Amino acid sequence: MFAGGDGTARDIFDVVGQELPLLGIPAGVKMHSGVFAPTPEAAARAGEALLRAAPGKLRLRCADVADIDEQALREGRMSSVLHGSARVPDLPRAVLPAKAGSRPNPGVELERLCRTVAEQLEPGCLHLVGPGSTTAAVISAVGQSGTLLGVDALLDNELVGRDLTEEQILELLDQSDRARLILGLVGGQGMLLGRGNRELSPRVLRHVAAGKGLHPDRVTILAAADKLLALEPPTLWVDTGDPALDREFCGYVRVNVGPRQQIVMKVSC
Repeated sequence: MFAGGDGTARDIFDVVGQELPLLGIPAGVKMHSGVFAPTPEAAARAGEALLRAAPGKLRLRCADVADIDEQALREGRMSSVLHGSARVPDLPRAVLPAKAGSRPNPGVELERLCRTVAEQLEPGCLHLVGPGSTTAAVISAVGQSGTLLGVDALLDNELVGRDLTEEQILELLDQSDRARLILGLVGGQGMLLGRGNRELSPRVLRHVAAGKGLHPDRVTILAAADKLLALEPPTLWVDTGDPALDREFCGYVRVNVGPRQQIVMKVSC
């Protein structure tokens, strides 16, 4: 077991290869590899299952050790580079698959959805836009250029913050009467909060959610329908670092997959 992100996973895999099974406690900026549990608590449960299992009784499976493709990122795409294949416990709810890369073409429905969201941005409201190619399409639809890996901010169709830190986000929130989140998912894993968007800290999320959890008045979630349907297990995950806040976000949410099209998904923590 190790704590870290993709870089740490690569370093350890370079030493142990497939000789020993790996299990990652998520604690990095990027976790595209399929060797990580969704939360530290899930990693603990998986580790316990492995230790308690009789020899040969707990199945293992192969999982990709991957890292972000820097060249694809420079070209405006989110993609991963395969580094190797490690062995992990075969526990679907305890070890998430590798991140799925973004498509060269987002699809007609998703493209129309992003344009619709951009056209319906509330005037005078601060919109915090999470990382990812889907959410970046919303920023592009208003004629602005955001960042694929960071959190950006829109106010009245103007980019008022790019690749913001937690403190910069809090400063913008203090200056705003209203705020909402626009979030995408980590493809293949279903991570909604806590992986790749740590700038959206518990302090930020409590300010925006204001006790309403992931209410659609406060949070807009965007994703391609086929990516949702391909999730195994079919759930979204939150791991904000604040267990009490995570429990507030658990339940069911509506994910926008096209104009006037939604899929109801379970959120776990």
